[in-house]
Amino acid sequence: MIVGGGFGGLYAARGLGRDARVDLTVLDRRNFHLFQPLLYQVATGALAPGEIAQPLRSILRRNRNTTVLLGEAVGLDPERREVIVADGGPIAYDTLIVATGARHSYFGHEDWAPFAPGLKSIDDATEIRRRILIAFEAAEREAEPQRRRSWMEFVIVGGGPTGVELAGALGEIANDTLRNDFRSIDPRDATILLVEAMDRILPTYPPDRSASARRQLERLGVTVRTGTRVIGIEESSVTVASVAGEETIPARTVLWAAGVLASSFGRKVAAALGAETDKAGRILVDVNLNVPGHPEVFVVGDAAIQPGEAVGLDPERREVIVADGGPIAYDTLIVATGARHSYFGHEDWAPFAPGLKSIDDATEIRRRILIAFEAAEREAEPQRRRSWMEFVIVGGGPTGVELAGALGEIANDTLRNDFRSIDPRDATILLVEAMDRILPTYPPDRSASARRQLERLGVTVRTGTRVIGIEESSVTVASVAGEETIPARTVLWAAGVLASSFGRKVAAALGAETDKAGRILVDVNLNVPGHPEVFVVGDAAIQPWKPGRPVPGVAQGGIQGGKYAARTIRARLDGKPAPPFRYSDRGDVAVIGRLSGVTNIAWLGPLGRQGGFLAWMLWLGIHIVYLIGFANRIVVVTRWAWSFLTHGRGSRLITGQPLLPDIEVPEPPA
Repeated sequence: MIVGGGFGGLYAARGLGRDARVDLTVLDRRNFHLFQPLLYQVATGALAPGEIAQPLRSILRRNRNTTVLLGEAVGLDPERREVIVADGGPIAYDTLIVATGARHSYFGHEDWAPFAPGLKSIDDATEIRRRILIAFEAAEREAEPQRRRSWMEFVIVGGGPTGVELAGALGEIANDTLRNDFRSIDPRDATILLVEAMDRILPTYPPDRSASARRQLERLGVTVRTGTRVIGIEESSVTVASVAGEETIPARTVLWAAGVLASSFGRKVAAALGAETDKAGRILVDVNLNVPGHPEVFVVGDAAIQPGEAVGLDPERREVIVADGGPIAYDTLIVATGARHSYFGHEDWAPFAPGLKSIDDATEIRRRILIAFEAAEREAEPQRRRSWMEFVIVGGGPTGVELAGALGEIANDTLRNDFRSIDPRDATILLVEAMDRILPTYPPDRSASARRQLERLGVTVRTGTRVIGIEESSVTVASVAGEETIPARTVLWAAGVLASSFGRKVAAALGAETDKAGRILVDVNLNVPGHPEVFVVGDAAIQPWKPGRPVPGVAQGGIQGGKYAARTIRARLDGKPAPPFRYSDRGDVAVIGRLSGVTNIAWLGPLGRQGGFLAWMLWLGIHIVYLIGFANRIVVVTRWAWSFLTHGRGSRLITGQPLLPDIEVPEPPA
């Protein structure tokens, strides 16, 4: 039996729905599945309710073993294995999946609810839309300035994803959707305030993403106040507190996007099973998503606190501490948490120069590149247009070289016919490297070959040059010639690594020696010295290789280290000694634009030292071999083949917040 038709319940039902051994019952107090991530679009009038909801019976109609029931679960009898349903008899189960989600929490101030609706249902969304539109209508009718002003004040409490999306959509409504609808007021005069108690909005996101979101909201006219708690809400005002003191803000429209509370049924399940919960009433589940001691009861989604990020280590108890979950015991631990990019102590550069370590990083870099060309197309003032067409890539290792080559290809080939006011081929692409050559771990002739290929793509390479400052629209560099500030709106970071947060905590807990980047020095068995039960592999470790030279930070280091750790564990289980780790250098490969690259693969002899097309073919083959999954290989080969034949790039969508900067119109000559 599944209680709840949200994402967790729906996907569980779909997974079980065609198994003839299962007799499945799905119970929900609504007869539809709601796509909650788009509720804010209903709340702000962009979508109709029916566009984000679909009947459960329709979704599950192919499940021949499934019965969908409309009703509200109000209790649990674990001894009889029965769910108690309001206005109906109990329903028996063998296995129960609780997927009832959560509702908004007012942190014990339920008296605020009438004045500050949350956003968890279609009813919530339509009520918020009603209040927003009523506010503008009331302001249009109000003659007294102070009361009119209070109708034009909007406060959103909570700077998580829901609050940020609500604030952005409300800014769009005020600045665009309603701008021509009224005579007595200008909706653009509305004040939109986003209040967050933490020190930044989107606190679960990386700091640079939070900073980017804040800048985009401010461009929409939203005022963001962090480190600010709401301590009172009344019909026409909100009282907040911060380090500056308390303040009462006149506002008729307050929207609540802070805090969650487990559903009523979730809390009753916890009480019936004696399960541990967090402050919000969500049930603490084990690594199998079961209530501890009750393997027949699963709890998923917002109803549960699930095992999450590893945040600490207790070596004496041999337990990994997990955020929002209990400790997980181990006999042997393999730490393979990799590394992130390092700004060498200049974390303030992060918002202006994203690195490349995740899918989110990659889509953000793509967004910035495409936005730059779009902004240049719109910009009339020559100097500002020039700054949008300047791209700086920091770091001349494989990542920086490949980024520079791909960007050169985009400017010279992919986008060449897409614009009218600019020619993308006029873009300036600068690759900056502090060492005396790019690809410093490659042989000198391979570095020189890569440089020549980049220059043919229009990339300017500057070696022996350090970055000493990055701001929103410029980069400052230093070399033997002195310091120079380069106007550039798009800076991409491909220099330096820093051990993951968990890797550094493991080092601290075990008293392990680390390098400056926080990576753990391991012995010849990839163990932390003195701790044979803890392996550290890949970018989280400094692994032995040649005298004075560790294993390079490439994929092969992680692959071979992981395989070695597995073989060693098996050998120990068999009571056999394990040979020391030996890294096999499979060579270095970097692709530079379309059909070009450099390789340094010693074991292939002369064939392994290639440049140009043959190097590109070797790169393609190696990456196809190491992609996980046959289907992935087919998809990637097909897309790359299409890109090769059409000189195009399929993913040219500007995702995230595709906001263009304001255009500064030059004043006409006197």
